[in-house]
Amino acid sequence: MTKILVVDDERNIRKVMERRLEKLNYEVQAVESGIEAIEVLNNGENFDLILLDQMMPEMDGLETFENIKTLAAPPPVIMFTAHGSLRLAVEFMKAGGSDFAQKPVDFGTLNIQIIRAINHTKLERKFRETKIACQAAEEASHLKDQFLALISHEIRTPLSGIISAAQTVERLADRDKLTSERRAKLMNDIVDMGRHLASIIEDILEISKIEAGHVDIVFEAVELRQMTDSFYPGLERQAGEKGLKFEVEIPAGFPLIRADAKRLTQVLINLIGNAIKFTDKGFVRLRADLPEEDESRVVIFVSDTGIGISEESLPEIFDRFKRVETSGKIPGTGLGLAITKKLVELMEGKIEVESEPGKGSTFRVTLPCEGR
Repeated sequence: MTKILVVDDERNIRKVMERRLEKLNYEVQAVESGIEAIEVLNNGENFDLILLDQMMPEMDGLETFENIKTLAAPPPVIMFTAHGSLRLAVEFMKAGGSDFAQKPVDFGTLNIQIIRAINHTKLERKFRETKIACQAAEEASHLKDQFLALISHEIRTPLSGIISAAQTVERLADRDKLTSERRAKLMNDIVDMGRHLASIIEDILEISKIEAGHVDIVFEAVELRQMTDSFYPGLERQAGEKGLKFEVEIPAGFPLIRADAKRLTQVLINLIGNAIKFTDKGFVRLRADLPEEDESRVVIFVSDTGIGISEESLPEIFDRFKRVETSGKIPGTGLGLAITKKLVELMEGKIEVESEPGKGSTFRVTLPCEGR
């Protein structure tokens, strides 16, 4: 049933309006002032239309209407004016009013005005929704094109390298010029590029699963020291190959973390792997701490002395396919940090970053403690 709010300071008029409108099968609520009407609307009451008197004490019709317009989805408003108040009616319509009616009210005409105002508002809202949907579809199409272009480029590079290396092996073998050293070098290149290609495909599948809501998070009590011990040797070796120190600082008795062990391992390996990748000298450090402001959370820092990130790039660092200008020719899809951020958020956490070009970066991951 259509619900109408009547706003009029005269009790007799409110009673007549309620009786006559209810006979026309409308649900009616009546209030005696603009102030009361705003209170009712701010309390979450929803109406299909408001019938508003212009001449009221304290807050007149036009002032009340200006307040109504500040609502997220204001209903259509028809204003009642006294005979000879055409100037006020015109002012009201210019301000966005739906219609006006002169007193004494002709209820047959008013019913037509009510139906017309409600239908017009519905059409306007439908038009806005359709416009927003079209804009969203356009944006999605643009993102899809961008996605395909970026992925095509990322896949083409290692694929071309694999084909080129394989063709070189074939050409040299035909001429009996393929030495064992050259063969080993070319085969290593093919394996490396194949792994890079597999990594690209894995990242694409991972971000697609996350955004489709197909990733299940299994919360459990995670012991951080035990977790880091499982991946420390591999990352220490990777850092050592670049002459870097890889340090882990976890205080004794550090509380258990409430997280998905598999996904947290993925997050930390990605952050540490990135730090090693973008650091040429110095160190990469994982450090755990308890924030003083919130005892129910833990903080894990991953810091490096690498190339850093410019202030302009920081706001976009977690966007899909975003690679900072300082990345240069270092391979990557620009999906790793996007995946990391989404996984942290799925584990009810937060990730932040501080960085300075030429001095390094620090990623801060905040997660809930177990049982606190």
